[in-house]
Amino acid sequence: MKKISLLVILTFSFLLVGCGREKIDNQEIANQEEASVKTENDFSMSDCMKWCELMQNKDADKDQIFKNCSALCEAGKAIDNNDASGCEKSEGMMKDACYSSVAYEKAKPDLCKKINDVALQFGCYASIAEKTKNPDVCDDIKDSMWNESCMQAAKAE
Repeated sequence: MKKISLLVILTFSFLLVGCGREKIDNQEIANQEEASVKTENDFSMSDCMKWCELMQNKDADKDQIFKNCSALCEAGKAIDNNDASGCEKSEGMMKDACYSSVAYEKAKPDLCKKINDVALQFGCYASIAEKTKNPDVCDDIKDSMWNESCMQAAKAE
Protein backbone atom coordinates (compact mmCIF):
# COMPACT_ATOMS: atom_id res chain seq x y z
CA MET A 1 0.00 0.00 0.00
CA LYS A 2 2.87 2.38 0.83
CA LYS A 3 4.44 1.67 -2.57
CA ILE A 4 1.21 2.49 -4.38
CA SER A 5 0.69 5.66 -2.33
CA LEU A 6 4.28 6.71 -2.97
CA LEU A 7 3.86 6.00 -6.67
CA VAL A 8 0.62 8.00 -6.81
CA ILE A 9 2.22 10.91 -4.94
CA LEU A 10 5.27 10.88 -7.22
CA THR A 11 3.12 10.69 -10.34
CA PHE A 12 0.94 13.49 -9.08
CA SER A 13 4.05 15.58 -8.23
CA PHE A 14 5.46 15.11 -11.73
CA LEU A 15 2.13 16.14 -13.20
CA LEU A 16 2.01 19.26 -11.02
CA VAL A 17 5.57 20.21 -11.86
CA GLY A 18 4.91 19.60 -15.54
CA CYS A 19 1.71 21.66 -15.48
CA GLY A 20 3.39 24.41 -13.52
CA ARG A 21 6.25 24.49 -16.00
CA GLU A 22 3.75 24.67 -18.86
CA LYS A 23 2.20 27.70 -17.20
CA ILE A 24 5.60 29.34 -16.89
CA ASP A 25 6.45 28.46 -20.48
CA ASN A 26 3.17 29.93 -21.73
CA GLN A 27 3.80 33.10 -19.71
CA GLU A 28 7.34 33.35 -21.09
CA ILE A 29 6.00 32.91 -24.61
CA ALA A 30 3.37 35.59 -24.04
CA ASN A 31 6.04 37.97 -22.69
CA GLN A 32 8.29 37.28 -25.69
CA GLU A 33 5.42 37.86 -28.11
CA GLU A 34 4.55 41.14 -26.36
CA ALA A 35 8.19 42.24 -26.50
CA SER A 36 8.44 41.38 -30.20
CA VAL A 37 5.28 43.36 -30.96
CA LYS A 38 6.74 46.39 -29.19
CA THR A 39 9.99 45.95 -31.07
CA GLU A 40 8.25 45.57 -34.44
CA ASN A 41 6.18 48.71 -33.86
CA ASP A 42 9.07 50.88 -32.69
CA PHE A 43 11.00 52.55 -35.48
CA SER A 44 14.71 51.89 -35.24
CA MET A 45 16.94 54.29 -37.13
CA SER A 46 19.94 51.97 -36.81
CA ASP A 47 17.99 48.97 -38.13
CA CYS A 48 16.67 51.04 -41.01
CA MET A 49 20.17 52.19 -41.92
CA LYS A 50 21.52 48.63 -41.76
CA TRP A 51 18.77 47.27 -44.02
CA CYS A 52 18.97 50.19 -46.41
CA GLU A 53 22.74 49.88 -46.77
CA LEU A 54 22.35 46.16 -47.44
CA MET A 55 19.91 46.92 -50.25
CA GLN A 56 22.21 49.43 -51.96
CA ASN A 57 24.46 48.74 -54.93
CA LYS A 58 27.74 47.51 -53.47
CA ASP A 59 29.72 49.44 -56.09
CA ALA A 60 28.11 52.78 -55.20
CA ASP A 61 29.98 55.51 -53.36
CA LYS A 62 29.74 54.90 -49.59
CA ASP A 63 28.99 58.56 -48.88
CA GLN A 64 26.13 58.51 -51.39
CA ILE A 65 24.76 55.29 -49.89
CA PHE A 66 24.84 56.88 -46.44
CA LYS A 67 23.14 60.03 -47.75
CA ASN A 68 20.40 58.04 -49.54
CA CYS A 69 19.77 55.81 -46.55
CA SER A 70 19.73 58.74 -44.14
CA ALA A 71 17.08 60.50 -46.25
CA LEU A 72 14.99 57.34 -46.45
CA CYS A 73 15.27 56.47 -42.77
CA GLU A 74 14.68 60.02 -41.53
CA ALA A 75 11.49 60.13 -43.62
CA GLY A 76 10.47 56.72 -42.31
CA LYS A 77 11.00 57.80 -38.73
CA ALA A 78 9.03 61.02 -39.23
CA ILE A 79 6.18 59.13 -40.90
CA ASP A 80 6.18 56.52 -38.13
CA ASN A 81 5.95 59.29 -35.52
CA ASN A 82 3.60 61.53 -37.56
CA ASP A 83 6.17 64.26 -37.02
CA ALA A 84 6.34 66.86 -39.78
CA SER A 85 9.44 68.46 -38.28
CA GLY A 86 11.24 65.15 -38.88
CA CYS A 87 10.49 65.43 -42.60
CA GLU A 88 12.94 68.34 -42.76
CA LYS A 89 15.79 65.93 -42.08
CA SER A 90 15.03 64.10 -45.31
CA GLU A 91 15.34 65.33 -48.89
CA GLY A 92 13.93 65.03 -52.38
CA MET A 93 11.03 62.70 -53.04
CA MET A 94 11.42 61.15 -49.58
CA LYS A 95 10.83 64.55 -48.02
CA ASP A 96 7.77 65.13 -50.20
CA ALA A 97 6.37 61.68 -49.43
CA CYS A 98 6.99 62.28 -45.74
CA TYR A 99 5.07 65.56 -45.73
CA SER A 100 2.25 63.99 -47.74
CA SER A 101 1.91 61.08 -45.33
CA VAL A 102 2.02 63.18 -42.17
CA ALA A 103 -0.36 65.77 -43.68
CA TYR A 104 -2.85 63.02 -44.48
CA GLU A 105 -2.58 61.28 -41.09
CA LYS A 106 -3.00 64.54 -39.19
CA ALA A 107 -5.47 66.01 -41.73
CA LYS A 108 -3.31 69.15 -41.96
CA PRO A 109 -3.45 70.60 -45.48
CA ASP A 110 -0.96 73.35 -44.57
CA LEU A 111 1.75 70.65 -44.66
CA CYS A 112 0.92 70.00 -48.34
CA LYS A 113 2.38 73.44 -49.13
CA LYS A 114 5.82 72.11 -48.20
CA ILE A 115 5.73 69.49 -50.96
CA ASN A 116 7.83 70.43 -54.00
CA ASP A 117 6.43 67.92 -56.50
CA VAL A 118 3.29 69.55 -57.90
CA ALA A 119 1.38 66.34 -58.61
CA LEU A 120 2.15 64.97 -55.15
CA GLN A 121 1.17 68.28 -53.60
CA PHE A 122 -2.20 68.30 -55.35
CA GLY A 123 -2.70 64.65 -54.42
CA CYS A 124 -1.98 65.58 -50.82
CA TYR A 125 -4.74 68.19 -50.82
CA ALA A 126 -7.17 65.84 -52.57
CA SER A 127 -6.55 62.98 -50.15
CA ILE A 128 -7.17 65.24 -47.16
CA ALA A 129 -10.27 66.73 -48.80
CA GLU A 130 -11.57 63.20 -49.36
CA LYS A 131 -10.72 62.11 -45.82
CA THR A 132 -12.28 65.15 -44.16
CA LYS A 133 -15.08 65.66 -46.72
CA ASN A 134 -14.04 69.31 -46.71
CA PRO A 135 -13.88 70.96 -50.18
CA ASP A 136 -12.27 74.09 -48.65
CA VAL A 137 -9.03 72.10 -48.52
CA CYS A 138 -8.93 72.43 -52.32
CA ASP A 139 -8.74 76.24 -52.21
CA ASP A 140 -4.93 76.22 -52.33
CA ILE A 141 -4.94 74.38 -55.66
CA LYS A 142 -4.75 77.04 -58.40
CA ASP A 143 -4.84 74.66 -61.38
CA SER A 144 -8.51 74.32 -62.40
CA MET A 145 -8.29 70.65 -63.45
CA TRP A 146 -6.59 69.60 -60.21
CA ASN A 147 -8.92 71.80 -58.18
CA GLU A 148 -11.99 70.18 -59.74
CA SER A 149 -10.53 66.74 -59.10
CA CYS A 150 -9.93 67.69 -55.47
CA MET A 151 -13.49 68.99 -55.12
CA GLN A 152 -14.83 65.70 -56.48
CA ALA A 153 -12.70 63.81 -53.97
CA ALA A 154 -14.20 65.85 -51.13
CA LYS A 155 -17.69 64.89 -52.31
CA ALA A 156 -16.90 61.19 -52.83
CA GLU A 157 -18.71 58.67 -50.68
